[in-house]
Amino acid sequence: IRYKIKNSSDFVTIATVRLETLLSDVAVVFNPSDERYKHLENQYVIHPLTNEAIPIIKDEYVDKKFASGLMKLSAHAEVDIDIIKKH
Repeated sequence: IRYKIKNSSDFVTIATVRLETLLSDVAVVFNPSDERYKHLENQYVIHPLTNEAIPIIKDEYVDKKFASGLMKLSAHAEVDIDIIKKH
């Protein structure tokens, strides 16, 4: 899924097998040690379905070697909810 970076023509891509959770996405998260995404800290992406701005946050849980190294956070996964509560 491509999320447009707010106020930019750039996008980030996030792989998911849980398309049914897309409407409940509240953030995009990356690992703080992942140099590829440090420039995105404190920025927002535009939700592809709602056009709402959602934050890009960082958390150690994200495996930077898995897929794109980005994760979408929704209200339908226990791990996601734990990260949301933390931030």
